[in-house]
Amino acid sequence: MRFSLLTKPATGVLAALALGSLATAQVCPGDDIYEPNDDCASATPLAVGSLSNLAMIAGTNASNVPDFYSYTMADGEAVVIDVLFLHANGDMDLKLYSDAACTTQIDSSGSVSDNEQVEYTNNTGGALTVTLKVFPWNVPVCNDYSINLTSTPPPASCPDPDALEPNDDCASAVALSTGTTSNLTVWGTSNGSGINPDYYTFTVQDGEVATIDCLFTDVDGDIDLRLYSDAGTCATQVGYSGSTTDNEQIVHLNNTGAAVTYTLYVQPFGSGWDCNNYELNLDIVPSGFICPAADAFEPNDDCASAAALAVGSSGSLSVYGGGALGLNEDFFSYTAVNNEAVTIDVLFIDANGDIDVYLYDDAACTNQVGYGGSTTDNEQLTYTNTSGAPVTLTMKTRSWGSFDCNDYEVVISSVIDPCLSVVEDAFAPNHDCASAAPVTDGTYPGLATFKTVADDFFSVDVPDGATLNVDVLFLTANGDIDCYLYDGSTLGTTCGDKTTYLDNGFTGSDNEDMTWTNLTGSTQTYYIQVNLWDNAGNEDCNNYDLVIDIALPTMGTSMCAGDGSGIPCPCGNESADPESGCLNSTTLGAKCTATGSNVVANDDAVFHLSQAPAGQTAVLIQGTTQIAIPFKDGLLCMGTFTRRVEFATVDAAGEASTVGSIATNANLFPGQTRWYQWWHRDPVGSVCGNGSNTSNGLEITWL
Repeated sequence: MRFSLLTKPATGVLAALALGSLATAQVCPGDDIYEPNDDCASATPLAVGSLSNLAMIAGTNASNVPDFYSYTMADGEAVVIDVLFLHANGDMDLKLYSDAACTTQIDSSGSVSDNEQVEYTNNTGGALTVTLKVFPWNVPVCNDYSINLTSTPPPASCPDPDALEPNDDCASAVALSTGTTSNLTVWGTSNGSGINPDYYTFTVQDGEVATIDCLFTDVDGDIDLRLYSDAGTCATQVGYSGSTTDNEQIVHLNNTGAAVTYTLYVQPFGSGWDCNNYELNLDIVPSGFICPAADAFEPNDDCASAAALAVGSSGSLSVYGGGALGLNEDFFSYTAVNNEAVTIDVLFIDANGDIDVYLYDDAACTNQVGYGGSTTDNEQLTYTNTSGAPVTLTMKTRSWGSFDCNDYEVVISSVIDPCLSVVEDAFAPNHDCASAAPVTDGTYPGLATFKTVADDFFSVDVPDGATLNVDVLFLTANGDIDCYLYDGSTLGTTCGDKTTYLDNGFTGSDNEDMTWTNLTGSTQTYYIQVNLWDNAGNEDCNNYDLVIDIALPTMGTSMCAGDGSGIPCPCGNESADPESGCLNSTTLGAKCTATGSNVVANDDAVFHLSQAPAGQTAVLIQGTTQIAIPFKDGLLCMGTFTRRVEFATVDAAGEASTVGSIATNANLFPGQTRWYQWWHRDPVGSVCGNGSNTSNGLEITWL
């Protein structure tokens, strides 16, 4: 049925005027040859196909408004009736009736576009004459049209019950002979008489194999097979085949020790189909292979009944395939401790029946962690437990494909290795000089090296004159570690060869260290190699900490100490350090040092303050002459012309450093000798109560 929610065109005077002007321009056809068919009683009979040269004339030119047509439908037949016209020449609508008086409407179509369509399926159980009414929506109308009727015939009716009926339940099963039995029928859920299954019996001697093939076309209705070993009740199912494709097959071996009469159930499956034809073929032959009895681990046919295995070999096992004995899966369990690597080999000959294996790490066998499913001899599973606790694994062995049975053997091997829980550190992969991880001053804890993985490499830049100190900290009882230091020029050649090194550490005891001073005149890159000694008796892995210390070259001569060796401190607050100032609130004397070079053109000098009160302001001062007089809580070490070079804030460790250009801020020139010290605030706990203190002095001659 076609319909529209659009409003129909206006009727009345306006419409008449509009269509009247159209009629003036158009010459209407005369009545078609099927007139008079202006009421239900005079309906023109239709046939499948097209009917053309029809005319709808209404209003201005004639009064015979509607046209009626009839068609007789068979039971189950479906028809579609299209009325084709141009809407612009006059709108037409349709109604379809199922009675001779045209009072019972069964479909309609009333769009506001070209063409209309109605359709109907006769499910009355008998023949039915339907009547089509074609009528104008408004007048005047002057239009040609044609009718096209298409029909879908009713589906073919099912055949009568086959010659072996009635065999619709287990008790009425009929004997099935070997060979082919044809012209059999089952009815599906859509059949008016209801579902009609079939049952058959046949006898198989001990040691014989029965093969039952059911041949049918699945699109006409799906059929399944079930085989029972008890006649008359069908309570013990021993075989099943239920695909959704053409044909089904059951293969069954009788190894009960006696003859058995089996019952075959041919089951209509699914819905939406009436009936289907099928053919049965029964073949009974002596078995060429008798499967062994159940193995010693049975029953272990589900996860809950898994048989426990240990490291070693477990032989004389058997699994049944999807053939004569049905499917029989085997389940086994094994508990892996932490850091244990387990290998499970399932050994069998694939030609005797393919076996697949599955591995689970939970008691319900839902979390699969391994699978072996090749189509060759043997399967293997591996599992490594690094969870920190024991894990009980469950292995399932099952057949793949259709065969009677196969023998197999399970071999479990295990390695417990503490290194399994040791993972590569964040610097990996840094296993050669080219991929060395850059490091600077500091400590890098929790690193790992392995005998089975390449060594670890690090790169470090060392300024001219600075000394590089490398410490590798570890317990040799967990694995002896060696280290090597290479010059940057060996990159891409001999770097990492453990021969052309600058320094090394391989004492055979806890920890190793290396030291090297850069005297090249410029900053150099050096490479560090950390190696787990590859001796056969050594452990396979170890953790270590890497400590990098770059000691920059110091310059200047310490003077004006606060240890009382020159003049006493202001309030007897001398320190014990001959290179620091008088005691401050930290109970130590502030210390002034300098690193870098004394070459003005290099402009790389940095002054450092240590052992000062945290969070306080300090200033580096410069003088042109050396003196030593009490000043605040400390000593003033320079005089004449003094200069404040740079301010700094002491950090939480009591340290501060200059960051600006000393050459610029101190107005330096080659050949000058100058004296320096730090003056820092000390308002809380000032030893002498003056609120500030000084460091020792430093004398530097600039070049």
